[in-house]
Amino acid sequence: MVIRRQSAIFVADVVGYSRMMADDEMGTHERMKTIFDKVVPPTLEQFHGRLVKTMGDGVMFDFLQPVDAVECAAEFQSDVAKFPDTRTEDGELEFRIGINVGDIIVESNDIYGTPVNVAARLEGIAEPGGVAVSGSTYWSVKDKTEIEFEEVGFLNLKNIPYPIEVYRVVIHNRKRDAKPALPQDDGPVTSMKVWSEGNDHLPSLVVLPFENLSQDPQQDYFCDGLTQDLTTDLSRFANLAVISSNSAFSYKGTRVPVGELRNEIGVEYVVTGAVQRAAAEVRINVQLHETKNARQVWAERFQGNVENLFALQDEMVGKIVASLASRLTIVERERVAQKETGNINSYEAFLKGLHFMSGFLGAEENEETLEQCRTWLERAIELDGNYARPWGWLAYYHVQSWLHGWSGDDALETAQSMARKAVALNPADHDTHWALGSVMFNSGQFDQARSAYEKALELNINDADLHAEMAEMLSYTGDHLEAISRVKFAMHLNPHFPEWYRWILGWCFYFMQDYDEAIAELGKIQSPSNEVLLIIAASHAQLSEHHRHEGRKAEARSSSDRAAAHMKGFLERRPDWTLDKQRNLTRVRDAADLKHWLEGLERAGLPNP
Repeated sequence: MVIRRQSAIFVADVVGYSRMMADDEMGTHERMKTIFDKVVPPTLEQFHGRLVKTMGDGVMFDFLQPVDAVECAAEFQSDVAKFPDTRTEDGELEFRIGINVGDIIVESNDIYGTPVNVAARLEGIAEPGGVAVSGSTYWSVKDKTEIEFEEVGFLNLKNIPYPIEVYRVVIHNRKRDAKPALPQDDGPVTSMKVWSEGNDHLPSLVVLPFENLSQDPQQDYFCDGLTQDLTTDLSRFANLAVISSNSAFSYKGTRVPVGELRNEIGVEYVVTGAVQRAAAEVRINVQLHETKNARQVWAERFQGNVENLFALQDEMVGKIVASLASRLTIVERERVAQKETGNINSYEAFLKGLHFMSGFLGAEENEETLEQCRTWLERAIELDGNYARPWGWLAYYHVQSWLHGWSGDDALETAQSMARKAVALNPADHDTHWALGSVMFNSGQFDQARSAYEKALELNINDADLHAEMAEMLSYTGDHLEAISRVKFAMHLNPHFPEWYRWILGWCFYFMQDYDEAIAELGKIQSPSNEVLLIIAASHAQLSEHHRHEGRKAEARSSSDRAAAHMKGFLERRPDWTLDKQRNLTRVRDAADLKHWLEGLERAGLPNP
């Protein structure tokens, strides 16, 4: 039987061990033995850790409580630094430590799983005498310890399929000022940067909304669709960090100097363009700019019949990538080059459907807008039944209709059938797997949903909304720490992110019982949705109960009043809503999470007839 459990994995090894052994084998061995005999056992016992194994120059522990692992690491580094005989003629005997929290496979004499590999990679990038921890570790302990942290950012670690959020532990009274082993840039460093391991990093790029030079303002959707498609095509390259089109569209209608974008969203390259369309003819002007020196790297005009639009797009992508001198594989090039339809009318109908879906997910959350979306998606399929993406988005339409109570449970069956058809028609498009993941998630089939999301991310690691939606799914499966890391990475890819990203963070913080953090995050939302009002109400209600148990009557009364106010605001929008309806809608895997959620809502005043 396979045993799995949550663990904080602690990996440490000695800096420059091989060199020290070559210079003084016996002396180095004796110093290591002394540390493992006299420093490790009492420190490990103090913080309730378990020795998993020693590895020559290193050691691996695991802890049931992340806060114990972090405090043990700080104490361990302090004890080693103060311990006699750690200095050799070649320097100090110093350790690097990496800590990660996650679900591991446990055997009698070892532990396995991706969280273990992440901890080992974090150890490799920690500074000598320092501690590097993952975002999941930080979010587990940030309010439970006096230890200070500094944010490093998202790092691409060797053989780890997605960037990891990294923090370093601030250790005071160090013997000397150690320089970080983490990579540095020769230009401004922003929190949006996604670094690779070593001195090289992924070229970062944003495609700004193409300008509509046509007389017809109705052609805006065509320009926007072109911008989104070019962003998607470039996002599929694993060696590029591409900022989400959501953030890019925040600059629509403005002319921001490209140099400013380096500091605002952390990009090194900016693609700008303009489209002029007259009847069947289209002319596209494209420029590629380098932000460091605010210079134009490349510019070209593409002109042709609109029927050849896809060929024009392919040519643009190829020339932009060539100008970046990207290190791209043949497989990636072929994947980007694939187009799903040769029917430009079907493509335009699809773009119009996306236009209405974007409106629905934004400020026009009404049934009429959603039905407009369905009409255009069905038109795209009518014109080309083998065009995969409209099938996937039509599946998503049915999910949204079900979520808003405008259709019954049979809508999910219809959605699943359509999503599977989309995947069958084009298994190389991340959009189709994303649609299937969304359907399976909302159907409560979490394992299949995760598999579909992971396949979608394998095909397009740069899609911020995809990372955020997968984070939402992970929160429903109880993987709240991983969900937080995912949505925070989405925020880095999409600096001008939509408000629903914050909804996911607030949802995760609620289940981690960090109600203050949930309220603070959700309080930043300008136009709270129904779900946001419910989470805020439940958070205040749970805080009220917490204050009551501590005898803080005034705080308890204040939190209770806030809970009631938010629940009143929700019920004014949904007067028919009840606890039973919420229970039937909530697809939560963990029974304890469901109980915790419904308990908060009931305490906040959601009717339970």
